[in-house]
Amino acid sequence: MYFYNIRNQSIPAWYELGTIEESGIFSLRIDIRQDAWKYFLNVIHRRSDIHGHIGSEAEKENPIHPLNQHFPGNDGILLPLPKRRENWISWKCELPRYDKGWKKYYSIAELLNQLFTVLNIMETEIKDYYLPQMLAVINLSSDKEPRAFYSNQYLGVMLSLDLCRWIKGLGPCNQSRISAAMHQAALRIFDKAYREDYRTEIFAPGNIHFSVPGDACGLDTIRRGTTDVQEMHGHNIDTPMQQLILFSGVCALYDSAKIDYWLNRHREKISLALQLGGLKVIYQMFNDTTLLVAPNDRVICLVDGKVDLAEIQKKFG
Repeated sequence: MYFYNIRNQSIPAWYELGTIEESGIFSLRIDIRQDAWKYFLNVIHRRSDIHGHIGSEAEKENPIHPLNQHFPGNDGILLPLPKRRENWISWKCELPRYDKGWKKYYSIAELLNQLFTVLNIMETEIKDYYLPQMLAVINLSSDKEPRAFYSNQYLGVMLSLDLCRWIKGLGPCNQSRISAAMHQAALRIFDKAYREDYRTEIFAPGNIHFSVPGDACGLDTIRRGTTDVQEMHGHNIDTPMQQLILFSGVCALYDSAKIDYWLNRHREKISLALQLGGLKVIYQMFNDTTLLVAPNDRVICLVDGKVDLAEIQKKFG
C-alpha cells in the first residue's frame, strides 16, 4: 500500500486535512489531488454497482467528474469549497448539531472512512508538489449497534516521518491551535463546551496526547517497532461525537504542521521582512489562504489556512 511509504520517506501529499470556519459554522476541510479524487469516485461507483446501488440520475450522468458531489453515501456530507491550487479540489464537512441525533455522525464517519481507505491504497507518482504527506487516516470506523448511551468508535492515524520530526522539534508544550479546534468542534455539536476540557499535550520525545470529556477519552501516540514513526489510536471513544471532535484535532494537527512547513520554506525572506518592519499578512477568506507580502509589495508566499502576524512574529521575531 502506497501510504505505508510515509513511515520512512518524505512523500508528496495526495490529500491534506484542516479546519475552516465560515459564518460561525465550524467544519472539517479536506483537500485532495484531482487524480486521487477521480480514483476514489471510480472505486466507490464500482463498489456500489457490485452491491446493487442504482444511483441517482446525476450520478449516472457524470460519475467521475472531479467536482461531482453526487455519489453513494454523500448525503450533503461533503460540500465543495473554492480551489486553492491547480490540480486539487477542496471539500468541507460541516458537523451537525447534537439535537439531530446520532445517525448523521455515523454517516459522516462511514463516508470519511471509505474516502481515506481508498485514498490510502492509491498508487501514483507525484512530482509536481513539494509539501509532504503529513499523516494517513487508517481507521475512522464504529460499531453499528449502540449500547445504551455509548458505542465503540475507532480512530487510527499513521504519522509520517516528517510529522514525527515536527512534533519532536516542538518539545513539551500545549498546542493551542489543536485544542481550540477540538473545542470549536464541540461547541458546534453541543452548543456549550468548556475550553479547558479539550487539551493537547506533547511529551518528549515526540509523544502527543489529545483529551476530550468522557471516560478517559482521548487519542495517543503508539510507537510501532524501533523506528521513530508512530501511530495515533483512540482510547475509550464511546460516541461518534467524541470521535469527530478528536478527528477535528487530527485535522488541526495536520494544518499546524503544514503551515509551519510553508513558513519554514520561506524563513529567510519572512525574517528579512520582519526586520524591515513591513511584512503584510493578508487573509483571503474566499479560499482560506494567507498572503505574506514583503515591504516592496512582492508576494513572499501563499500559505494554506489562516495565519496572523503575531503568530509569525512569535516564530521568527
